[in-house]
Parts: sequence; structure tokens; C-alpha cells
Amino acid sequence: MDSRPRYLFLYGTLMPEFAPISLRRYVRRLKYVGRGRIPGRLYDLGDYPAAVPDDSATSRIVGIIYALPADRGRLLAHLDRYEGFDPRAPDRSLFVRHPCRAILDTGAVLDTWVYAYRRSTENAPLIPGGDYRAYRGGAVPRPAPSQRFRL
Repeated sequence: MDSRPRYLFLYGTLMPEFAPISLRRYVRRLKYVGRGRIPGRLYDLGDYPAAVPDDSATSRIVGIIYALPADRGRLLAHLDRYEGFDPRAPDRSLFVRHPCRAILDTGAVLDTWVYAYRRSTENAPLIPGGDYRAYRGGAVPRPAPSQRFRL
């Protein structure tokens, strides 16, 4: 797996319809690739979901895969701050950005970044089907042709 993925797997409050106003300008710079999934579990923490990727899980986390812009390091630094990820201190971070394999609905496999939750999920309910958008009752937005990325 590439240690510097060119894609980002989003499953919760970074998805365009849920992103806070302060991050929308950054999220808008991402190019839509398609719906996908990663193995793991998704929990409801109230204000946001928590993804716990797990290659051995039979359950899936459903999300959207985006291509990162050329200046991905700068964009990821903004998203890292929002997610409480400090690359210099991952053990103290709320979320950690790490590479994972995502499967597009088309069957294609991409190396992506994902923000994985680092704290206990002991008392948090599982999100049925691992799909935060469906859980919140949201519709799947259709990106404009100019926002789509071709593989």
C-alpha cells in the first residue's frame, strides 16, 4: 500500500453535507471519486461518528472516496487539526489518519487515508450498516461533473 495515498475516505462530519462551515472551503477542493467501504465498525458518539477500521471485521463502514488535490499536505493539515490528529503525537490524538484500502461500489480498490478513532467505544452504539449518511437520514448528493474525478 502506498504510504502517501492520493485519496481520502470520508464517512462522517467531513462529508460535504455534514462539514462545519469552517472546513467547507477545504472539503470543496476534494474531487468526488465514488461511494465505497472499508472493513470495520462505525459508532455513534452523539456529535460525530467514530470509525474503527478492522481488516478482520465482517462489518463495513460506508463512505465516499475523494481524490486529494496536488497540495494535499496543506489540505490534510487543516483536516488533521479538525479531527484532533497530531502527527507528532498520534497516541494522544483523538483520531489518527492512516492508510487503508477502500473498495469502490464498482469493485475497484484504492489506497486511501481514513481518520480512525483512538478512544474507547465501549458505551457507544453501533451505527446500523456502518452508513452515517443513511443513519442521519441524508440523501446521497450528486456532485457536479466538474467535481468528479476519473480513475
